[in-house]
Amino acid sequence: MKTNTIKAWCVGLALLLSVLIFAAGCSTVMDYRSVSLEYYNLSEKVIKVVDVSGMPAVAASGILMPYPGQEENPMMKAEQPLQAPLLIPAKIKILWLEGGTSAGSGSPHQAEIRRDEFGVPESLSNKAIRFIYLGNNQWRLKLAKRGATT
Repeated sequence: MKTNTIKAWCVGLALLLSVLIFAAGCSTVMDYRSVSLEYYNLSEKVIKVVDVSGMPAVAASGILMPYPGQEENPMMKAEQPLQAPLLIPAKIKILWLEGGTSAGSGSPHQAEIRRDEFGVPESLSNKAIRFIYLGNNQWRLKLAKRGATT
């Protein structure tokens, strides 16, 4: 009787370990394919990204504080990680509010960006796509390595 209990326990433990190893492998694959959406505001005004057409609903980044300058500061980015490859539409329309003093205030703006203009591929995985607001209704897209500081 004791031998059967020990065997059953060992089989159960082996099955549990197999499931855990499989789950860890799936997690690694998902992480490898994930994408980050990063937002930077290089203008002098506070903006609130309301919608990014063609992107998942979570793509709207919310309020972005101004950081005037020529380069993206990783300390001033808003980031949204996605756990899957991402299809990028040929044209991306961004809706934002600019110059407000609180969430939901400011004047409405919209811009359309063509992904091919910035060398962004149609399908993206294991990368970060940066949406950079330059001010004066101008946006730039940039590809970067996920987790890169510049």
